[in-house]
Amino acid sequence: MTLRASLLAIGDSYAAETGSRRSRVSWIVFGDSKILDRIDRGGDLTTRRYERALDWFDTNWPEKSAKPAILLAAVDGWKTTTAKECTAAASGLASSPSSRDMQENPGGAA
Repeated sequence: MTLRASLLAIGDSYAAETGSRRSRVSWIVFGDSKILDRIDRGGDLTTRRYERALDWFDTNWPEKSAKPAILLAAVDGWKTTTAKECTAAASGLASSPSSRDMQENPGGAA
């Protein structure tokens, strides 16, 4: 499932739980009633807006109902990764040989 599809599923689940239309949910979360429909038609949004939307759903999910597994998985993935873990992963990528290095020197010898 794509990130866009998961966001739509989360938004539609929220709409069903609250008895709202998708356009209303889109307005509440993004300040634009057309964003979720635009995503459904193949549109896109920034990572920042995606993360803010997930955070909004996580914070504002109706207490009377359980959060959907797709929301829990999405939020768990980015809220639990620390800056230190990201830095470590990035430094590991920077220190690994690039594909160009491997083509120029396939044996790895200097």
